[in-house]
Amino acid sequence: MGQLKSKILHQTGGENIDNLKEDPDDQWSNLYRERKKNHLYKWVGMRSGGELLAAFEKEGEDGVLKFANEKLISMMYDDGASPQMIRFTDYAKWKKTTARLFSFLNVQLGKTESNSVGQFGSKFREHLGQWRLNKRGVEGETIIHLLLNREEPMCSEIARILITRYPGLANDIYLGDEMFGQSALHLAIVHDDYETVHLLLQNSAEVNARACGTFFLPENQKTSRKSTDYQGYAYYGEYPLAFAACFGNKDIYDLLIQYGADPNLQDMFGNTILHMCVINYSNSMYSYAVRHWAKPADPNIVNAAGLTPLTLATKLGRKDIFEEMLELMKVEFWRFSDMTCSAYPLTALDTIRPDGSTNYDSALMTVINGSTSEHLDMIGSEVIQRLLADKWKAFASRKLFERLGLLILHLIFLCFVVYMRPSEPERLTYKLTATEWNDWVCFTSLFFIYTNLYFFVIHFALKANLIVLSFYR
Repeated sequence: MGQLKSKILHQTGGENIDNLKEDPDDQWSNLYRERKKNHLYKWVGMRSGGELLAAFEKEGEDGVLKFANEKLISMMYDDGASPQMIRFTDYAKWKKTTARLFSFLNVQLGKTESNSVGQFGSKFREHLGQWRLNKRGVEGETIIHLLLNREEPMCSEIARILITRYPGLANDIYLGDEMFGQSALHLAIVHDDYETVHLLLQNSAEVNARACGTFFLPENQKTSRKSTDYQGYAYYGEYPLAFAACFGNKDIYDLLIQYGADPNLQDMFGNTILHMCVINYSNSMYSYAVRHWAKPADPNIVNAAGLTPLTLATKLGRKDIFEEMLELMKVEFWRFSDMTCSAYPLTALDTIRPDGSTNYDSALMTVINGSTSEHLDMIGSEVIQRLLADKWKAFASRKLFERLGLLILHLIFLCFVVYMRPSEPERLTYKLTATEWNDWVCFTSLFFIYTNLYFFVIHFALKANLIVLSFYR
């Protein structure tokens, strides 16, 4: 887990910025020159060093506060006394001033300044901010973000000192396209830093802040908006509570719930924290969230693709968490020694809804239509096997034998027609009155064959129409 977090944090900026120093070609880029000019990166290095860290090593907390009083308060609204509301007009102005830094990248991606603002402008929400927009880093980050991005105990301690002295710093978020919406709370959760998370929440950090930049999207959604498999290097569900669930930190999860986090909030794909537990293989957190003592998560919410956590597990082939879900859903009637009688609700599991319509997004339908080895393993699940067996006994076997009987009769009468076909041209075209017994047998067989064919054509045509209507309904 620690290595995964380090990789994520390097991808968020630390590794790329240090590589700029190592690659001579990149030293001519606008981003590199801007970082060289920006005081933030001198005060806190991306991966090591920084004047603020030197002050802490030399004088401890007093050194940090002295440094802040001399150099940082001018970077904050109201000299750090209170945060200011960041409105869309402020955000748009900041985007315009930073557009030249990303002009080459935007040309490569086919973006313009206007649609770049529009893309994230729709996600922008007015919020309190302490750090001045025109004093931020190239990704819209503040000094707190740089400190927490380092994943070092000393940097975390300095961040806590600054937040305690200037509480408004707890509200700032990244404003750049890649990391848009990420807050100090998200970073502290990624580091499993309970102390910093608690301090941020005590200082009114937004418990439902949404990290929805391009970095946090599934990989196949970074260039398109079509159907997705939800797989990504840093897709954790946008909300701090979803981050805590994906990283499996139950203490931080409880703390966020205590401060008002909602486990049923949905991200841009309609996924709740239970969907995110499925996507990120977090079996234990799924059970914990569903059974939570204060605010249990709802397992029946569907995402934008019409999938509940259960049907999503079947779509992605997550057998272990699928079986865990079934155990959580079951209702136990009685237990005797090691024998148990339990029932499983069929709402999301079966292909037939309570009103009799077909549920094409049901767990059973998804498993049967799956094409991977994981789906094949899921068919072997005890509950799926029992459901298929009951369906076979209830109606599938009867339907099979009915159609098999009609097919056998069809073949028998077809044989009569072939073997009793008259040889005389007049009798073949029925121009003469049929007097031979085989003519009557042949005619009767033909009548049955055509009747059977018309029946199957009409029957399956009507059934196909009903399926199409049910699907679109």
